[in-house]
Amino acid sequence: MYTMIKNILIYDGLGNKPFVSNVYLKDSKICKISSVIKTNSIITIDGTGLAICPGFIDTHSHSDLEIFRKNKLEYAIRQGITTEIIGQDGLSLYPANNEIKNIIYNQIKLYAGSIDKKSVWSDYNKYNKAVTKKNYSSKIECLVGHGTVRMSISGLENRNLNSYEIEKMNNTIEECFLLGAKGMSFSFESIPSCYATEDEIISACKIVSKYDGIVMIYLKDDRNLLLESIDMIARIGRESNVRMHICQFKAIGINYRGKIGYAIEKIEKYREDGIEITYDVYPYVAMYSLISTLLGNITKTVDEILNDDELYFDCIKIINQNIESFGGDENIMITTCKDSKLVGKRLREVKDQIGLPAAEVVLTLLKNYGYDIRGLFFSIDNEDLEKLMKNPLTGICTGGLVSDFPHPRLFGTFPRVINSYAQKMKIITIEEAIRKMSSEPAKRMRLLDRGIIREGMAADLVLFEPDKIRDTNSYLSPMQYPTGIKAVWVNGIIKYGEL
Repeated sequence: MYTMIKNILIYDGLGNKPFVSNVYLKDSKICKISSVIKTNSIITIDGTGLAICPGFIDTHSHSDLEIFRKNKLEYAIRQGITTEIIGQDGLSLYPANNEIKNIIYNQIKLYAGSIDKKSVWSDYNKYNKAVTKKNYSSKIECLVGHGTVRMSISGLENRNLNSYEIEKMNNTIEECFLLGAKGMSFSFESIPSCYATEDEIISACKIVSKYDGIVMIYLKDDRNLLLESIDMIARIGRESNVRMHICQFKAIGINYRGKIGYAIEKIEKYREDGIEITYDVYPYVAMYSLISTLLGNITKTVDEILNDDELYFDCIKIINQNIESFGGDENIMITTCKDSKLVGKRLREVKDQIGLPAAEVVLTLLKNYGYDIRGLFFSIDNEDLEKLMKNPLTGICTGGLVSDFPHPRLFGTFPRVINSYAQKMKIITIEEAIRKMSSEPAKRMRLLDRGIIREGMAADLVLFEPDKIRDTNSYLSPMQYPTGIKAVWVNGIIKYGEL
């Protein structure tokens, strides 16, 4: 017996022109695509006027903790996400020993939600069993975080690893791949990964390459060192022969506004030389991060900073430089703070209200309300974003930090790409938009049974209304669900439906 979706406009996920046919599902698979209508189907869905495409793959998800709190995350499934890649930015919930479990949990909870029990796992196998047991609505694939592995060896120490420690780190990474990890994440912006030398990174990447994994990298200071960072990951890719992927690729702030074309050109040249570099983006001009990002790599507490004159003046200088690199204090808006009166206000407005310089305001906020203050940084050029969207290398991600006042990308990314960039602005076609969100990320993550509507492939599908699919949220009202998604299947089971 089958589920039949008849008379449906099919976007196959490969970028081909859509066509009308009937799609048959059996168990967890797409068992047939045919113009012939079978009469022995248990469930028949009339797709007239609707379209169907492969489920969307979010290559940069932060649902790490939320999946243990809820069996279904509405913000993901209701925008058509059927696979989430977690363990991002160098931090994964495994492999964590007892010495670092609280540090790991406390770092990850800043952007990945929270759970009652501070759960981390000692190895990939135990972690994967815990995920499977939860029976979460989407498919979950996890990267091993370089920072987590390094932390288990040297804590948060700012130093080079010796040869014994590097061998230990590599053995741990290899064990994760033997148990099923798809890739390794690394962030030049996060402690302790930012302490690693190029030689250390290359050594770890050689292990990833051995298993045809992918290294998902958050670039070093894409406000000031974008082109230099691309040169660095190209060197790493050349030496290790690993597949490199830039997470949330963008040109930020005054130094690189309008210059993403130079970065794209550089990547394409390296690709011509045989170094595989890909990237993903989110379709918004504002990035979202902790306000403490403005501290750079300073790890001291605010009290320690305020009680050390030399450190204080160094810190003020760094904060001012970072604010300027984002385009100024008018481009930074507070979205999450214990003082609700500050939510929605620009840093410039808060500065004028308090009567202190911007850098001192940042320290005051962190001291009074803690490090879990988040903000929007309006520092991405629209034309740069459009250039990225046009490029065939571009994949799509949410990069959505989980919070009470998230970036709108957490709820609306994938419908926004179809509606805004394909239908309204016509920068890309609908079929190309869908390819960027399905078969292209599936190929990069080696999810060989996902991302394409084809007989024998997993039945991860999105049924939608082409003329109604759109994001409905905004920066000031981010927690609104998109419209136009009629149903979502994961492995042949409806996980969301308005049928």
